[in-house]
Amino acid sequence: MFRNIAETKDGIDTLIDKTRDRVLDGTERAEAGVQSAAASVVEKAHETGYAVRERTNRAARRAHDGVERAAGSVESGVENARARFADVSERAANFTAEKPAQALLLAAGLGFLIGLVVRGRTREA
Repeated sequence: MFRNIAETKDGIDTLIDKTRDRVLDGTERAEAGVQSAAASVVEKAHETGYAVRERTNRAARRAHDGVERAAGSVESGVENARARFADVSERAANFTAEKPAQALLLAAGLGFLIGLVVRGRTREA
């Protein structure tokens, strides 16, 4: 009878040890799977971050190029306006030197018209 108890105890001990070993093996496999999944997630996060940085840099370069083109256009427009203003100014000076009486009458007429426009606006306000 004691022999059966000892054998049963040994069988139970063996069963406990095997169960423990299997649980530990399963735990190690689960841990390895989690580590693998985590590594995959980290790798994907790095790839995504790199892609976002690249797209952001490209967009910034395009924006800078657009600003450069716009600035060039504005600069060209300003230069054209300066040239036209210089031409008009020179022509006005020549006209005034050649025909002072007409220039005076023209200036008086423009002054009168501007006065009417300004006076009309002050009455409306």
